[in-house]
Amino acid sequence: MGGPNIDARHPIRIDASPKPGPFNPTTMKIIFASSEVVPFAKTGGLADVSGALPAEIARLGHEVTVFMPAYDSVFEAGIEIAETPIELQIPVGDQRISGRLLAGKLPQSEVVIFFVDQPD
Repeated sequence: MGGPNIDARHPIRIDASPKPGPFNPTTMKIIFASSEVVPFAKTGGLADVSGALPAEIARLGHEVTVFMPAYDSVFEAGIEIAETPIELQIPVGDQRISGRLLAGKLPQSEVVIFFVDQPD
């Protein structure tokens, strides 16, 4: 098993700018955080829900973003994963753990998924 298959030459475009069109007070910005998301990691039914529900909610017109850990299986899913310039300092007890975010998209959707990568 090799290292991560990250293609920084073709970064995934992440557009955080407001979407054009009239203001819709019923549109929500939703974050899903899950330990597993199909097709990147699956041990049970949570992965199925976490892989399907965000895309369905986005199709209803809401802005959805997913976060999950960057397990080794993420890089074996055959889906393009890109580096981002986002680095993290996560407080754990009295320490700060360094990490970074990688990005991809849920299959058959425009939903961005961020992978929290902490290889140490």
